[in-house]
Amino acid sequence: MRQLTNEEHENIVEQCGDIFLETGKRNVKFNPQYYAERMRIVYGIMYDISEKKFYKYTASSGTWEPISVDKLLMCIDSDMHYYSLEEILINEHRSESKRKSIVNLLKGRSEMNFAKDKFPDFYIHCENTVLTLRSNNNTLPLNITQNHRDNLNWIQEDFDPKFGSRQNLNIEYVPNAKCPQFMNLLLKSAMTEDDIQTLQLYFGQCLLNRNVSQTFLLLAGTAGGGKSTLVNIIEGIVGRQNCTELRLSQLGGRYEMGRFQGKTLLTTKEAEPQSLKYKSANILKALTGNDAMTVEEKHNNSVTDIEGSFNVIIITNADLTIKFSSDIEAWRRRLLMIRYDNPPPKERITDLDKKLLKEEGSGILNWGLEGALKLLNNGGQITKSERQEKVIADFLDSCEPFQYFAKNYIHKDIDRNITTSEVVSACTKMCERFKWTSPSERVLQKEFNAWMSSKYGARKRDDIIRNGKPKRGYQGFVIANRKV
Repeated sequence: MRQLTNEEHENIVEQCGDIFLETGKRNVKFNPQYYAERMRIVYGIMYDISEKKFYKYTASSGTWEPISVDKLLMCIDSDMHYYSLEEILINEHRSESKRKSIVNLLKGRSEMNFAKDKFPDFYIHCENTVLTLRSNNNTLPLNITQNHRDNLNWIQEDFDPKFGSRQNLNIEYVPNAKCPQFMNLLLKSAMTEDDIQTLQLYFGQCLLNRNVSQTFLLLAGTAGGGKSTLVNIIEGIVGRQNCTELRLSQLGGRYEMGRFQGKTLLTTKEAEPQSLKYKSANILKALTGNDAMTVEEKHNNSVTDIEGSFNVIIITNADLTIKFSSDIEAWRRRLLMIRYDNPPPKERITDLDKKLLKEEGSGILNWGLEGALKLLNNGGQITKSERQEKVIADFLDSCEPFQYFAKNYIHKDIDRNITTSEVVSACTKMCERFKWTSPSERVLQKEFNAWMSSKYGARKRDDIIRNGKPKRGYQGFVIANRKV
């Protein structure tokens, strides 16, 4: 425990009075205001009014770390005992009620809001330094604005409370370190060049601790292709303490989003086919779209506001489907997708993620730092190639196969007619050809009737003749290609 400097003591006395005040009835009276301010300075305490939590600055790591009220009470008691060696009267004020009153005063004296108070916009807190952004024509750390988006580079700085850092990476920054194994074993063998570029930008965004592009990343395809290993490495660089599991099926739960406080990266390692069909999956857009949300913590009666600026990575080996609510374009804007279509490697390397983090962690960090600069120089946008746009379009179409079928194959023709069974059969064959998961016959029938009513205002009939027998269907329509 460090002691106050003479200047700090004098400043506190000027603001609050001395630790012992003279009174008319007794010789001295203990001054809790002095003591609260002393605790704030000596222990480096801040109280986050949005989270209703105390934080203590740790100089060795340069981070603000949570400290419980019980721990604060112990610190106050220990500190009072130290004082009592010189001032015996302080022992009279070591009661629990007096210590709690100091904690309450400390809230007011150290109040802040990590989410809203002004800290440098973008910095990366490594294990051995803090990297801040500077431009070629500006010698001071910048806040990124519309006028400062190019000529950026990373500059090393010492740890400092001014950064308000609560997340630090577990990797040392080593200039010029490279990562050839990471590139060759995990990236070049599994994805295209434009996908590697997208991954670099998204990884860089994860290092920035906020979702500036308002997107989420979906890794889909070949089982055993290295998707989980890749995400384990990204989490290892970002810091597991800054990550948590995204349980898509439970997003609508009362306390679920309370788990995200203090986290920056949410990951789903094995998304099931129906994971994005839950109604609550729409919350995913708010989590990545910079929306303000109110969350509730379990075993805590208070509620907290959080900002939906989380980075999100979802892994799946299955054919995911999304339930749209007339907002397919919002999903299209949010979604980045990398497909693993190459066969898995013939030889599996045990614990490859741990091996690469140990041998090339600093090089992988540098690759991500380069991606962060590219992202910011591009105004926080991750541009998709024409091929990537098509991959996403095909995926979104596969999520609503009947909608795709109806738009492309059902047309008006006054002299023709179609039956429900013909449409179900044709749509099923189309799904087989495209290797999409086909809805059940009952679902297709329901969607067909809803489409004909909403799109054309058509009425279903029971007298469409096929092989001399009446069938259900619609008059005045045709399936454009019966061989789909």
